[in-house]
Amino acid sequence: MLPAMSRICVFCSSSNHLGENYKALALELGKAMGRAGHELIYGGTQVGLMGLLANSVKEHGGLVTGVIPEKLQALGIANTQAHRLFECKDLRERKAKMDELADAFIALPGGLGTYEELLEIVNLKFLGYHNKPIILLEIDNFYKPLIDLIDFLHQERFTRESVKELFQRSECVETVLGWIDKPIKVAGPIDKYPSITQ
Repeated sequence: MLPAMSRICVFCSSSNHLGENYKALALELGKAMGRAGHELIYGGTQVGLMGLLANSVKEHGGLVTGVIPEKLQALGIANTQAHRLFECKDLRERKAKMDELADAFIALPGGLGTYEELLEIVNLKFLGYHNKPIILLEIDNFYKPLIDLIDFLHQERFTRESVKELFQRSECVETVLGWIDKPIKVAGPIDKYPSITQ
């Protein structure tokens, strides 16, 4: 079981041009995380779902730790109101720092950056580099195309169908945080050197 007050890394969009449903989901997650005393580990900006999430966590009593590359810091979009803000060299260093700090990972709906972060952390789990919870918090089946892609890759023998056992999906914030507080048994690393054709 993870500590009651976990450090949760959330991957999400920095776009300000999203539908109200996505914004509402970010605010709801932030509120629930803050009230539960969780610490948010995230990309460190004050824009898009990132900013909404961070402000909501802080407003409801949680800690906020941002990790931002120096190039984005120079654009003036850093969340200077975060409790901690780490500046790093680039996106690769940012991901490594967030991975190091986090007890668990949640992916909200997002674009290419969110997908990149999510797929890397799933692949690292697949290869046995960690066994932390990974949860997709979606709305309107946002991540179904990802599941369809995994099914296609399995069909063409590029990966195992069991990759889907490395993470969980839900549209309910309370369910997601419940899984982090009391993790259900999910697959750990497939094996040290997985054969993707099996």
